[in-house]
Amino acid sequence: DQGQDDYGLAHGLQQRGGLVCVITPGADAVASIRAARPSHVVFISPSGERDLHRAIDRGLHRLLDWVRALGEHPADVSLTLLTQDVLDVTGAEPLDASQAPSIGALKVAQYEYPHIRCRHIDLSAASSATTLIDELCSTNQDVSVAYRGGQRWLPGLAAATIPPTAPPFREGGTYLLSGGFGGVGLTLGR
Repeated sequence: DQGQDDYGLAHGLQQRGGLVCVITPGADAVASIRAARPSHVVFISPSGERDLHRAIDRGLHRLLDWVRALGEHPADVSLTLLTQDVLDVTGAEPLDASQAPSIGALKVAQYEYPHIRCRHIDLSAASSATTLIDELCSTNQDVSVAYRGGQRWLPGLAAATIPPTAPPFREGGTYLLSGGFGGVGLTLGR
């Protein structure tokens, strides 16, 4: 959407047999969806914006326009959000938090509109066009992917061991309860 085909997506996807329609910033999302009837939309989030309000307008608000337009589109469709250096993968890369609100909106969109399959790809500035095009054309089901140093990273959870601690309250202790004056505070205090 952003008119920034810095990665050569249009050309690379066309070479792989895709029918590509590039939409410039400010285009009417609903009219574009009706005209193109896409099966896959790639939204390129603007990066490097220093003014947070402008970044939210150019990124989050335009993404939401596309989500709403796709919500009216009756067919199943994929929506990929493409960001640059938003996710903290290695702990050493510089981050661009101005694009982060769009990730949150994308996560909610798939629940609001079940026919939209949402994905997020976060690239580093050094990522290649080939890497991105391979990811877009792959059949994997990964919802969030990051590329750093030529490596593909997926989010995950690891079990943590929590050491036993002393009970938070002690017999005969003095405690200050703050908040409302309803019955919950009195009940807890007793």
